[in-house]
Amino acid sequence: MSDSTDAFIYFADIALSKLVVQPGGKQKEDAIADAQSRVETLRCESIAGIESALRETEMVLNLAQDMTLDKDQLLRVRELADRVITLASAFGYEQLSHVARSLGDLTNMLLILGTAPADPIIVHVRSAWMFAPRAATLPAESAQRVLAELRRVLDHFGLLAGGEEPSSDEEWPAGPERLGN
Repeated sequence: MSDSTDAFIYFADIALSKLVVQPGGKQKEDAIADAQSRVETLRCESIAGIESALRETEMVLNLAQDMTLDKDQLLRVRELADRVITLASAFGYEQLSHVARSLGDLTNMLLILGTAPADPIIVHVRSAWMFAPRAATLPAESAQRVLAELRRVLDHFGLLAGGEEPSSDEEWPAGPERLGN
């Protein structure tokens, strides 16, 4: 057996191989602008998706017996909250995303605690509607008040270590620290 280091590389003579070696394409800024405009075309569908998820969450709450949700209902609420988080974050609805993350955290904690009162979830869903894309814009002071009240709900269920109230999203701990572990 010979110990040859010579290797032959064959490049097929097809249209794609010719295009790959040719200079061209879009400038980075143009590509980003095009991508943003394509994403923007999905805004109306996403708004409808947000509203649909909130309505479905309300339907789950309407099915609650004695104002208590069962495990499957809680899991569905969490799934719907995740959908709202994704769509709201993608289109810059930060306050709505914040409320939906709070709802997700709440449902996670209620699953851990093994209790599922509907009241705190109802408060979150009503708050989410206040920040929904087609809702009237709340004055900054009112929006902060709503978010502060939601933090109180989370604190009640032990989601904020030491009763701290972060002043912005950046200060919210992630992962187990958020649960006080």
